[in-house]
This record gives sequence, C-alpha cells and structure tokens, in this order.
Amino acid sequence: MFVLYKTNNMKILGNSVVLTMVLAALFTYSGCGPDPVGPTVEEVQLEALTGTWAVTGGSSSVTTNVTLDNVSKKSPDYAAFELTLSGTPGATSFAYTTAGRPPLSAWPSTGTWKFGESPESMITRDPTTTDELPVTYAVAGDQLQITFNFAKTGYSRTNQVTGEWVFTLARK
Repeated sequence: MFVLYKTNNMKILGNSVVLTMVLAALFTYSGCGPDPVGPTVEEVQLEALTGTWAVTGGSSSVTTNVTLDNVSKKSPDYAAFELTLSGTPGATSFAYTTAGRPPLSAWPSTGTWKFGESPESMITRDPTTTDELPVTYAVAGDQLQITFNFAKTGYSRTNQVTGEWVFTLARK
C-alpha cells in the first residue's frame, strides 16, 4: 500500500507539472496576435500620388514645366493645367481628372489609371481602353514628374500632340 501511495503521488505530481507547463505555454502565446502588417507599396504610392498637381501654385521651390519632345508647352497651352489623382487603398484602379488643358492635348479630361509592373515608378493610364498608355512617374516631396510617349495616330488632330511628354507638376 505504501508503494501505491508513492506511485499515485508521483502521477499527481507529474501531471501537475505537465499541466502547469501547458497552461504557461497557452498564457504566453494567447496574447500574441499576428504581426502588424504595414502598408503595401501600392498604398504608400497611392498616398504620395493622391491630390491635385498643377503647373502653377504649390511651393515656390518646385520648378514646374510641360514639355513635348524637349520643347516647353507650359505657356500658354498648359499654364493652368491641373491633374487630380484619386483612389481608395485596396482598389485595383483609380481615377484622374484634368483641368486647364488645351483642346489638343495628350490628356483626356477624365479617365482611370492603375499601377504598372513597378508601382514605385510606373502607372498605366486608361488601362481598360484602346488609349492604354504606360507612364513613368517620380514623386519627390511636393513635386511630381510624369513622362510618357503619346503615339496615338490616325487623327490629324492627335498627330499634333504625339511625342514624348514630360509634366513636372507641384502639389496644390
């Protein structure tokens, strides 16, 4: 009987130690959730791009210009040009509107855009239309530079705006 008593005490003690270790492990890990997920590259870039960008206004330290094949088109054609980019994080496409553009322009008045292969520097303008256009961009503080080659042909009017465009805009 003495042997049984010791064996039962050992089982109780062993079970108590195992139970304590299991409970300690559960309490240790119960407060841990998944690691916080930071914003995606697209979300960071969308935040940087969202807003109204203009040829006039903005910071006086930002140089603005619009060129077609290295020839300035800022004055008078694009002196009042504004580009507004908007969107919701998590969406796959976003909207843009333009104002102050001349009648013959490489920019439609409204449209959509999405991020390209490299979200840090590429977008696609009007991705679901026949006017799909790859665009490179760079944001540095309050300055946005957009470069694209507009090669739409077939209309005599659009032939006047074909070539490499560079828009250097200031955040308004």
